[in-house]
Amino acid sequence: MAAPARTEVIETPKPLVAVPVEVPSASIEVTEPPKGRRNRILALVVAAAAVAGSLVWVFEHGRESTDDAQVDSDVVSVPARLGGIINKVEFVENQRVTAGQELATIDDAVAKAKLAQAEAALLQAIANADAADANASLAERSAVGNKSASRANLAGSVVGEKTSAEQLNEGQAQLASADAQLTQAKQDAERARTLAQSNAVSKAQLDQTETQLRLADSNVALAKARIETLKSSVIAAHSRVDEASARAAQNSDVSSSVKQARAQADAARAQVKVSIALRDLAALDLSYTKILAPMAGVVSKKSVNVGQGVAAGQSIVALVPDQMWITANFKETQIGDMRVGQPVKIEIDAFSGKKLEGHIESLSGGTGSRFTLLPPDNASGNFTKVVQRLPVRVKIDHIPDGLPLRTGLNAVVTVDTRVQPTSK
Repeated sequence: MAAPARTEVIETPKPLVAVPVEVPSASIEVTEPPKGRRNRILALVVAAAAVAGSLVWVFEHGRESTDDAQVDSDVVSVPARLGGIINKVEFVENQRVTAGQELATIDDAVAKAKLAQAEAALLQAIANADAADANASLAERSAVGNKSASRANLAGSVVGEKTSAEQLNEGQAQLASADAQLTQAKQDAERARTLAQSNAVSKAQLDQTETQLRLADSNVALAKARIETLKSSVIAAHSRVDEASARAAQNSDVSSSVKQARAQADAARAQVKVSIALRDLAALDLSYTKILAPMAGVVSKKSVNVGQGVAAGQSIVALVPDQMWITANFKETQIGDMRVGQPVKIEIDAFSGKKLEGHIESLSGGTGSRFTLLPPDNASGNFTKVVQRLPVRVKIDHIPDGLPLRTGLNAVVTVDTRVQPTSK
């Protein structure tokens, strides 16, 4: 503080004039009590701290930040889907690849031979199926024809049986007539013999009656023999009826015969489908001799070379896709106001000055400790409370072109919890 100016009076004989003289304040030392200075400095410090605290509160209130965050992404192990010898490698370590790009090839001689074998088996199965279809159609027509023929044969056999029975009846009538004629001839012969003894009839008449008697006896024998023949015919006709009836019954179930033939044809067609599946599997194995990139990204950790043998399922390289996100592990005391969709500021340690923007995509279903191999058991005897951290997935809204973002890089994440996203 500047000291007040003092005025000195200089005496002169005549007249007396008062002249003001300015004395610089620096020339006068003013001593101030030390306690007042300290109080003033302390007041200034307190005021500055209050202003700084107010600014921090204004600019940082409602924002949660953590440096426990890393760039994250999927890491896909690209496997050899078929065992064999590697004869070509089409990539180098840390190369960027596109989806479907050929990475390596396996010797395909065995796979081609298996495919040719499967195709030949398919052709044979198709031929067998065609033959089975033809046999089924033929069996259907044969079954219908056999049924009609057996029915006609049965009808003919029945008619033949009736005819034989009628002929037997006719023969029996003829036998009865022959018996009657024989009886009459015997009587005529007896009368002729009696009359011949008294010379009432001539010798010629007697011979004629004897001839008639022998003829009638022959007719009876003939009629009896014919009856025996007709009886045999009736028995044979009855047997033919039984046989025709059995054949008709056997051939009457046309549907069963047709079903059996159709079942054989269906089995042949099913074998064709099996052969097609085997052919497709062989073709698939042949395609597996080319190992392709499942998606676009960067391939690292190359573990295969030309001439090396690989087994099915063995990884040949690790592929890191282009899609990346941030996994930020916030303390449990920080996530109370966090919601999906809130904006996020991202700073990557590897790229100083580069600031990215994103938003919360999801919050983990549990803290990190719950997903460890041996989760903590707080029900045990001694318990020490430890602040837990919850993984929060942050989606990067835009990654600038030419920014070589890599998984695992450290980041600093700040979430603006003042923004309350609208629920959809």
